[in-house]
Formats: sequence, structure tokens, C-alpha cells
Amino acid sequence: MKIILVVPSLSGGGVERIVSRFSLEFERLGHRVKVVLLVNKVEYPHGGSILLLKSKPSSNYIFKLYNLFIRAFQLKKIFQKEKPELIYAFMESCTYASILTGFNVIVSVQNNMDTRLNRYQKRIMSFFYNFSNVKKVVAVSDGIERALHKNNIHNTVKIYNPFIFKKNITITEDLSRYQPYILTVGRLDSIKNFKMLIISYLNSKTFINAKLLIVGEGEERGNLEILIKEFNLQDRVFLIGRKLNVDDYYLQSDIFILSSLSRAKFDSKLSPDACGGHDGIVVSLLFSFIII
Repeated sequence: MKIILVVPSLSGGGVERIVSRFSLEFERLGHRVKVVLLVNKVEYPHGGSILLLKSKPSSNYIFKLYNLFIRAFQLKKIFQKEKPELIYAFMESCTYASILTGFNVIVSVQNNMDTRLNRYQKRIMSFFYNFSNVKKVVAVSDGIERALHKNNIHNTVKIYNPFIFKKNITITEDLSRYQPYILTVGRLDSIKNFKMLIISYLNSKTFINAKLLIVGEGEERGNLEILIKEFNLQDRVFLIGRKLNVDDYYLQSDIFILSSLSRAKFDSKLSPDACGGHDGIVVSLLFSFIII
């Protein structure tokens, strides 16, 4: 089977890592895989070959609309040439353009639209995902699927994200200088709720006994650094930055915390286990306190 995966990039994010896994596994199973990217950023391994669109991202709404149709035009040419039997698109910057090609597509929803999108954005998503050529909307958790149904998107199927359960992992970086520590992993974005996590950590008993490590990078780094300095937490809270291999951090942590406002709990509970059978604690952070 010829499969095309459409994603903004293969760099830095959880969705991108999922596409990396899909492409590798599809290729292992004997399928012919193409990965279409909006920008030429490739950090994760991938199966098949890369195709690049000529479309620069923009924060301007007029250019966003222009880019949408340019991407749809370019994708349609690719689909016509490649004649894929399956098109799987991820994230709205790719799903909307893929839908506008008129080709049958499957779209993936990785976040809860009720917590991430405003009213206007919800209506746009509902409009696009009810097109007749959207064969399935894949939700990666119960909560995400419920939010889709609430917003009049019913052509859904729930499929949890894939994880590779590794064995006999060798630790390559000694993190004893941080231990004991609490770990969270994700893009430094407001939706990940790291500001609340830091404040909750400060007000918990855990603050005395364990450090807090945040692995990831993003536009909120500056604000988080200000918050850490404001509360004099420079020797307790550490912004580690982006790590291509987070296995070492998972394996040596004592507690893994999910603070995201929209991410699927199922994913986060499996993530540490997928890195070698972590025997610590996984906590979902809700409201404004840590339950430990």
C-alpha cells in the first residue's frame, strides 16, 4: 500500500514523534511511505522519503488563509502524482489543506479542542472535519473523542497513539546531580500548563524533597525563566531544553507529571513505560495543586 503522511515537520513535538513512529512501522510492514512536510525540519528518524512543500508559515491571518490554498494546491499535485491509497494528516495546518484537495483523507486529533480552541476555531474545525472526503477523524483518547462529538464531529474512531516498548535500555547520562526529581516532558507552550505546575510544586511538600525537571523547548521559555527567578527556584526547577532521547530522564525520575490542559492521559501514562518499564509514579496535575 502507498501511504502519505502529512505533518508540519519532524522536529521537536509529540505529534512529530508519532508520525516518525508511524512512518517507520508502516515501512517495516512493507508499505511504501512518503512524509510530506511544510518546513524542512527533520530531527526524528523516519521511514520512506520526504517531500517538502514550498509554503512558509505565517502568524498573519491573511497570509494563513493564502497559505492554506497554496498548500492545498501543492498537496493536490503531490496526491495526483503519487496516487496514495491512504492519506493521513496531522495538525490543522496540514489537515485543512489536505481536505481541500478533495482526496479521501484520515485526520488525526491529538488535543482536546474544548481546551485549546476558541469558539471561532471550533467552528472552523467542525466545518472542515464534516467534509465528505474526511473518511475518519482519529481521536487518541476518550476525552478528545467526547469533545469532538460535543462540537458536532461524529465521524470518529478512537485509536491510541503507538508506543514502542523498549527493553534493556542503557543509561547514557548520569542524572544523579538532580535526584530525586519530578519529571515532565513537553513543548514550552501555555497549553502545557507548566506555569501552574511550577506554582503547584512550590506550594507542595515535594518542593522540600525533590527537584523539578522540565524537558522541552518553546516560546514560553522566557516567561518560565522569569517565574523561576521570581520565586528564587533556580536551584530547584530546571528547564532542560529539547532532548531527542528522553529515555535517561524517564528512567532516573521518581515521579512523572502530566500538566497539559489538552493532552491525552493515556499517552502520558504510557510514555515512561515505553522507555523501559519505569517503576515510579505517574500523576495527572489538575486545577492548581499537586496531589502527592
